[in-house]
Amino acid sequence: MLCPKCKASGSAKAIRFQCSLPYHANDRPPIEIRGIMRCLKDQHEWPFVMSEGFIEELATALPGSYSRALNASVPADRREDIQEAERANWAQCYRAAAVMCRRAVQLGLVEKGIADTKLSSMIEDAVKKKLLLQTAKLAEAVKLFGDIGAHRLPDVKPEEVTMTIYASVEILNELFSP
Repeated sequence: MLCPKCKASGSAKAIRFQCSLPYHANDRPPIEIRGIMRCLKDQHEWPFVMSEGFIEELATALPGSYSRALNASVPADRREDIQEAERANWAQCYRAAAVMCRRAVQLGLVEKGIADTKLSSMIEDAVKKKLLLQTAKLAEAVKLFGDIGAHRLPDVKPEEVTMTIYASVEILNELFSP
């Protein structure tokens, strides 16, 4: 298999996958395997779908357009949090994606010197210290959806997760602006 990013051949492995099997013995729909491949050369990840032993669909990259918009000054750990949120979103794990965004924002604030307390207090402190000016309202939204994901509140909708990922990137870019 060829990595779509670095074009390395034969250097990928499936890191996560799920398999759908027929419900009844008489039903013979194709067995489908969906998952994420990882390039062993550069750690690039992309989704795949396999049916009856053949790759039917192979996207060139996970929907990671938001993480690619992070400033180079954003710490690697926060970048990885956003990438994990994108992978969770692709896998339809919306609560996990929202929680990862909340984590990225909260730990970003800690890395900028804000005391690790309630996130709402941290956002207020960041506004007072002029670390968050344009994205303070976005930070409140990320907190809300992260709380929904973590605390058994009503489910997070796919469109809310997409907005939460986008907002988290904007917040981190403001926090770590060069």
